[in-house]
Order: sequence, then C-alpha cells, then structure tokens
Amino acid sequence: MKGSPSAPYINRALLPITSHAEQYYNPPNLHPSLPNHLWLEAGTNFGILNNDDPSSNHQSTSPHLVDLLAKR
Repeated sequence: MKGSPSAPYINRALLPITSHAEQYYNPPNLHPSLPNHLWLEAGTNFGILNNDDPSSNHQSTSPHLVDLLAKR
C-alpha cells in the first residue's frame, strides 16, 4: 500500500507519523502463525512454538498493545 494512489490517507497522513514494518520476516524456526502474532504484538513469543488451542497457550500478561489501544 505504501506509495499507492489508492491509499492516500495511509500514505499522506498515517505513514509520516507512525512506525511501520517494511520487511517483516518470520523469526527463525517459527513457522506457526501464533508465535508470529505474539512477536508482533508483544515483542516475544513467550516460548510458544505452535498453533495449539488458545486455552493451552494462554498468557496472563498486561499491559500489552491491545490493552493500550483499547484504552484510547
């Protein structure tokens, strides 16, 4: 979307004032999506290396990005 004329708000308003990843790569040996989502949101995978049911991978951590965004 960066540079696309179809996304003027993103390119003219948001990108100049925000952080964004242009080259995000899967962390080594972490192909399942859950660890990747944890890395993006929390900065760690909490040792989770699978896509098991959320109840088995539950983490009780706060505050984190989703909590901070919900408060805005």
